[in-house]
Amino acid sequence: MALANATFAEILDDLSSRFIINVPEEELASVERICFQIEQAHWFYEDFHCPLLHQWSHEHEKAFADFMQYKIRVPVCGAIMLNDTMEKCVLVKGWSSRSGWGFPKGKINKDEPDSTCAAREVNIN
Repeated sequence: MALANATFAEILDDLSSRFIINVPEEELASVERICFQIEQAHWFYEDFHCPLLHQWSHEHEKAFADFMQYKIRVPVCGAIMLNDTMEKCVLVKGWSSRSGWGFPKGKINKDEPDSTCAAREVNIN
């Protein structure tokens, strides 16, 4: 496949066939190996399918630091979820080893109402 001219659907097909569909069965037997395959697909995408990022390849550390600064400024919405007796609540822990426990929340999408973001993050639909 000519990567430079691939459509988004072709890119997704390429990634899924490389990292999910044609992966040996033992690689799909545990959540750790599946996550590893997803991570591999992510890096493959960045390396070969995402020409937009190549313009920052000479200063990738600064670009990543800028992204992290941007990311922490994006507002989050969530909800406090209580049981019927209001004696227990749902807490979640982030994936980072430095993350603490907190109420479910997530970053709001551009022009998304707060209530929609909160419902999405606590999976109420």
